[in-house]
Amino acid sequence: MIYVHSLGRAARYFPERTALAANGTRSTFRELHDRVGRIAATLTKHGFKAGDRLAILLPNEPDYIQLVYACAWLGVIAVPLNTRLSVKEIDGILSDADPRGLIRHSSLPVPTVQVSWHVVLDHDSLDLQSDSSPDPIYDPNAILALIYTSGTTGRPKGVEIRHANILENVYHTNFWFPLEEGAVHLHAAPIFHIADFPFMFAAPAFGACQVTIPKFNPQTFLLRDGPARRCHAHCAGADDDQSADAVSGAAKV
Repeated sequence: MIYVHSLGRAARYFPERTALAANGTRSTFRELHDRVGRIAATLTKHGFKAGDRLAILLPNEPDYIQLVYACAWLGVIAVPLNTRLSVKEIDGILSDADPRGLIRHSSLPVPTVQVSWHVVLDHDSLDLQSDSSPDPIYDPNAILALIYTSGTTGRPKGVEIRHANILENVYHTNFWFPLEEGAVHLHAAPIFHIADFPFMFAAPAFGACQVTIPKFNPQTFLLRDGPARRCHAHCAGADDDQSADAVSGAAKV
């Protein structure tokens, strides 16, 4: 359901506008929409259907956003995994979530819990399908993501985030962090964190570009070229003070 109001809307109204940028590459909303449709077709080929769970253990990168969009398209439940956790902690979440598949990056901890479908994205190809894309679901009550708490006071608990929840977040975030056509949102906070996760859907809803960086670094943030020179940056996690200092400094440039 959120696909219709987010990426689907952007593909209709802003097809040639830059949607996603990272590592010197850019894609328009039309190109992003087409790629996400192919990813959705590939997940369908591998047996994923609405209600199944797909765990994602990746740094901030375009692939992360594309995979979550494909899950939203199909009604598959994304399970974002905290990249800062140990193998034991990740194993505990995988055992609890019981995902059908896991997509991860080789630079991050390697869980030992077995899943039926496992892809190391920087080593293996998703073998994207060129067939027609499946029809997107439209169910406000469908679960979009299962996001686990930090476990500060006990074992991490999976929190169900529904499509309608994220749509409300889109409206709320645009009130507090107004987005407009031509704006840019920098994913400085980790995408797996609930503080940043909804911005994946808010940005395209208003025709804004998204920029990803694997990890926040003040020097990289201040010196990078391209669309991130004038952007919204929402920061959460261990680097909050560092991020705030950099954003404050950028405002004076």
